[in-house]
Amino acid sequence: MSEQLTELASKADILNAVGELTELRNSVLDLMPVGPVSGMGSYTGNQISQVDSLYLNNRFQPLTIQRVLLAYMYMEHGLVQTAIDQPVLDAFRGGVEIESEELDQKDIKDFLDFVEEKDVLNVMQESLIWKRLFGGSAIIINMDVDPSMPFKHQFTNELEFYAADRWELSAWDRDADYFQFYGTNIHKSRVIQFIGKKAPSFLRTQLQGWGMSEVERMVRDLNSYFKNKNVIFELLDEAKVDVYKIARFSNRLMMPGGVASLTNQIQTSNAIKNFQNAIIMDKEDDYERKDITFGGLAEMIKENRIGIACALKMPVTKLFGLSAAGFNSGEDDLENYNSMIESEIRTPAKRPLKKLLELCANKFFGFIPDMTIEFKPLRIMTDTDEEVVKSSKQNRIVQLYDKGWITAQEGAQMLRAEKILTIATDVEKGLLDDQPSSPGQGMMAEQAGNGEEELQTPKQGEAKTGKTETTKEKV
Repeated sequence: MSEQLTELASKADILNAVGELTELRNSVLDLMPVGPVSGMGSYTGNQISQVDSLYLNNRFQPLTIQRVLLAYMYMEHGLVQTAIDQPVLDAFRGGVEIESEELDQKDIKDFLDFVEEKDVLNVMQESLIWKRLFGGSAIIINMDVDPSMPFKHQFTNELEFYAADRWELSAWDRDADYFQFYGTNIHKSRVIQFIGKKAPSFLRTQLQGWGMSEVERMVRDLNSYFKNKNVIFELLDEAKVDVYKIARFSNRLMMPGGVASLTNQIQTSNAIKNFQNAIIMDKEDDYERKDITFGGLAEMIKENRIGIACALKMPVTKLFGLSAAGFNSGEDDLENYNSMIESEIRTPAKRPLKKLLELCANKFFGFIPDMTIEFKPLRIMTDTDEEVVKSSKQNRIVQLYDKGWITAQEGAQMLRAEKILTIATDVEKGLLDDQPSSPGQGMMAEQAGNGEEELQTPKQGEAKTGKTETTKEKV
């Protein structure tokens, strides 16, 4: 009987084992790790082709709509200010140049002085800065007419421009007919809008039609940079640690007044050490100093800087004020940076800037002349290169004058415009005649004035004596 029970128990154990194996085999997929979003585990395919890491490394809320955070970041961090301001300031460095066939050099100079008086370029820069920070901004045209009426070109006694960020303009949508500017209704035709980098269509409704802030693409690199800075800041307090080994320390803590006594002892030791650069303690006590090294932190900061510069398409030398290292002269980096300014700052700003200048011209001249606007070159030349360029321009102007294509007065005006001449000469003022009157005639006139030449020919009968008589012959 016992043998039969033993056999049945063995068979039952085998069946249970088989059942467990079967259950384990059937549930092996359930034991595999499940992805947080896609629902598929990393072992169901190649891990490198999974999208789970992409979901984990994305934030699903735009930073552009967080006005307060962006404002305080701009106020607090100089790096953010430099990233936002520097490209705009470089784009308008040196002002603009205006060319027009309807205006002479004096008219253009007086007009540029009027533009500077109206602070047009500074308002333009401020608007572009708010566009980069908040994703959108505007310039409000203020005239002595009802601001709620549609804009039209007309003479006005008052002309002012105000820069505003997107949050100062209250409207249901960017394409609304009216904006609220601190309680005043302003028609949209009196508002020159600046839109940041265009967002994908899925996000445009959240941004109310405005663009994205430049800080959006800096978030991850800024987090790494700030964390590295915070770690260094905390480690500085722990760079030097003094260890005091005091005899019977634990027992003294348990005694009445022991904490105060130990505190006084340590403070006295530190005071003496700071004053005399020496430590006085009991012979049974011990003192040890531990220093912490910061190896590898410099390389981490360097990588953080490169990441931020890459996100902004700005060279590290420009963003952080560093000099070019190694064999790199920095010329290629500046060329890429200048290309970014031309494409992202200057090109979108040309049309609204021309509209502002046309308004100023209508106010200053009473009409709008046909004019072209050009920015000053971004590259700053050395003194030697500048002199070479000026010499080349001067030679070109002189060649035009020699060929008779320009007069002396026009040539002087061109030299003055190129800042080769620094004073207004009489030739430029037209007080002197064109010299020569026509190019190429100077030598002919000189020859005509000296048409008589003295020739010495011997008279008859004087050839033997060697005496000669001076005669004049016409040449």
